[in-house]
Amino acid sequence: MTEIDYLELTTLCLENEKEGSQIMVFDWLRASEIIIKHHITNAEAFIRDDESRTAGRIINDGKLVADHEAILESYTSIPTLRDMDTMEEWECYKYRPATNWTAASIIKLTGGELVE
Repeated sequence: MTEIDYLELTTLCLENEKEGSQIMVFDWLRASEIIIKHHITNAEAFIRDDESRTAGRIINDGKLVADHEAILESYTSIPTLRDMDTMEEWECYKYRPATNWTAASIIKLTGGELVE
């Protein structure tokens, strides 16, 4: 990673920390309830506003896809469930504290100092 990448990542971390470091993660329990209620046999999960990079099939022909490639957490965009047969979508997330690099940890690794 280049220095500019560290700077951009640190800036993003600081912004997220100001907002309380809560991250939206895909809610698998809610998804299972929606899948049962709507008799969904083909579904994908994704992050709204970044679908092309985050989407992954999680139900295929009524079978769970355990090795899906979906990326399902975001600070700013909503994890979503989609019925691939009807194209109906549901917001499907819960909040949890972030467990990722913090601004302080990145600065420490790069030899910088945190200015508060």
